[in-house]
Amino acid sequence: MYLLKNLDTGKHELEVKAKNYKTFSQVVELVPGQQVLDVSLSFVPATLKLEVSPPEARVSLDGSPLEGQSPYKIAVPPGKHQLVAELRGFVKQSLSLELAPQQVAEEKVVLQPQRFELKIDSRPQGATVLLDGKRRGVTPLRLENLDASRKYKITLRKKGYLKFSSTIVYDGNPLKKIEIPLEPEGAGTKSGKNVAPFPKSKGARKRAKKTARSGTGYLRINSKPWGRIFIDGKDTGADTPQLSMPVAAGKHTVTIRFSNGGEKSVKIDVGKGETKKVIVVR
Repeated sequence: MYLLKNLDTGKHELEVKAKNYKTFSQVVELVPGQQVLDVSLSFVPATLKLEVSPPEARVSLDGSPLEGQSPYKIAVPPGKHQLVAELRGFVKQSLSLELAPQQVAEEKVVLQPQRFELKIDSRPQGATVLLDGKRRGVTPLRLENLDASRKYKITLRKKGYLKFSSTIVYDGNPLKKIEIPLEPEGAGTKSGKNVAPFPKSKGARKRAKKTARSGTGYLRINSKPWGRIFIDGKDTGADTPQLSMPVAAGKHTVTIRFSNGGEKSVKIDVGKGETKKVIVVR
């Protein structure tokens, strides 16, 4: 705030200047007594032309998200700024900028894919592993330097067992571990699942049910869109998809908190040694 004293009455031209701001100029007429004049200066903007790859990356400038997607053309105040671009499966990138008034700056940010490792095992072991249709070895197998920005199709084959196929996506863990229980061909029922004959006597049925509820079962979980998996209200720390998530045999509530907001729950009942398929669609 400035206080100007002992000014003559009448008309005067007022001019206010500040670095990086437009000059304010106005004719004012002074009368006896004290007058208050509010002056608001507008900055001389710089122009930022920004291209980000992939274009769907989230971009923020000085902590405020930019609307829309690349390419951007925005007016920004002169001075120092911090630009951040990030996208799931890519390495977050930060960029420091210092812009002068009326400067037109052009910047290009290319995000690099993150890398992760995939450790694959099967029950029984010795299954042939194909990644996107190419043979990579037999279980147990460790695959390195995988691109976290894309999906992979994994296939397991073993003589005497049903073929297993699924899609693998990066879930934020640099070392992703999966264990796949293979199903014997033609065992038990027409579906090919290995199912023991159900006991006839009442006592035998009770013992069979108790046995089926003790031990470990497995969940093959996927969702659309992807999300965080909660079992019985507890955060598992894992995102969908999961090929073989171990749980105690019995009844459970599976909840998916979707990546774009909201959640959905389903109830399941899994037996000892059983693999239950769970698909949750928003």
